[in-house]
Amino acid sequence: MNVPRVKASNALVNRNLDIPALTGLRIVAALWVVLFHFSNTIYIAWPFSLNFKPVLSQGYNGVPLFFLLSGYIIWHNYGSPDILAPRNYVSFLWKRMARLWPVNLLTAIFAIFILYRQVYTYHNWGAAVPKWFSILGWFKSAFMLQ
Repeated sequence: MNVPRVKASNALVNRNLDIPALTGLRIVAALWVVLFHFSNTIYIAWPFSLNFKPVLSQGYNGVPLFFLLSGYIIWHNYGSPDILAPRNYVSFLWKRMARLWPVNLLTAIFAIFILYRQVYTYHNWGAAVPKWFSILGWFKSAFMLQ
């Protein structure tokens, strides 16, 4: 019996890259984390929200959920069975950097502006510079080595 073989790369070209259900679940996970961080303020502003305390107090669980879903979506969008081939792996990394670097650059510019304002306002360089904002910290952030 002769079964025709389909190249994996051809089969992956025709797939739908958008998965609305997972995107919605990522939004829920991100909101869960944000609500966790502001939960004390929320409890004060809206006392009825204390009913949700068992859920809101577990908001830190939204981080691994978000990363798990994001990893799957990244693999779904860019991955293929032959991604470990050197050419495909470099292409994958290039695409990821192209998406992440602009945001990283804007964040660095914003952080430098805030740092300048802190130093200018308090006239104390040491108080305004946390240890993660060192040259090594910037290097780790710039090349996403955290």
